[in-house]
Amino acid sequence: MDKNNNTFELLDLDSAVDTFDELADSFLECVSPELTGKIAFGKKLFKLPGTIRDIWLLRKFAYFLKTIREKDLGASVKYSEQFFGDKEKAKENIMLLVQYIDKAETLTIIDYMVNASRAAGNQLITEQEYYRILWALTNTFPSDLHYFRTMAIGEEPIPGNTKIIGLAQSGLMITAGMDGKKTPEDQDYVVTKFGKLVDMYALSLDEEERYQKWKKQGEQADKNFSIGIKFQVDDGRLMVDY
Repeated sequence: MDKNNNTFELLDLDSAVDTFDELADSFLECVSPELTGKIAFGKKLFKLPGTIRDIWLLRKFAYFLKTIREKDLGASVKYSEQFFGDKEKAKENIMLLVQYIDKAETLTIIDYMVNASRAAGNQLITEQEYYRILWALTNTFPSDLHYFRTMAIGEEPIPGNTKIIGLAQSGLMITAGMDGKKTPEDQDYVVTKFGKLVDMYALSLDEEERYQKWKKQGEQADKNFSIGIKFQVDDGRLMVDY
C-alpha cells in the first residue's frame, strides 16, 4: 500500500510469481541441507515487511529452526535432506511447511511440529503421515490438543462433549458405535489410530516417560497380535483365524 495516497500497488502476474519464488528461495536458504558442515538450518533469517502477521510468522519460523536444531541435531539434518534435498520438491515442501507454521496459533504448536519433524527425519513416520499430523495440529484448537493428551493413551470409550467433537473433526477421535437416538455430544468416542500417532510422535515425543509408555503399549499390541493369529488349511486354502 502507498502510504502517501492510501492506494494499493498492483503487481503484474509475472512479477507476483517472481516475488513468490524469491520468498520461497529465502525460506529455503534457512533449511537447505547444503549449508556449510551439513548442519541443518541456518542461524540467519531474512526480513519481511513489518506487519504484525509477518513478524509473528518469522518469529515462529525462527523458533522452529532453533528448536529442532537444539533438540535433535541429527534428526534435523536428516529432515533437511529428506524434505529439502531434492530441488524439484524443495520449493513445494518449504512453502507447505511455512503455511503450516503460519497457521500455528502458539509456540506450543510449533513444539509439536518440531517433534513431528524429528520423527519424520528419523523415519519413524512416513512423509504422508507427517503432513497429516501437521494438518491436524494446525486445525485443532490448542486447548483441545491439551485436553486430548489426557485421554490419548487410554482405550476406554469416552462420553462426547464439544471438545471431543472438535477432535473428531480433526481425525483424532471417532464414535465408538453410532446410536441414532443420541446427539453427537451424547455418543461415546475412542481415540483413532491416527490420534495415537499424533500423540506419540507430536505431542509426546520429547517426554521420555510418556513416549516409553507408548512404545510399551505398541510392543504389547504386537505381541498380542502375533499370539492371537492362527493359520489353518481348509480345502487347500490358507485361512487366517484371529
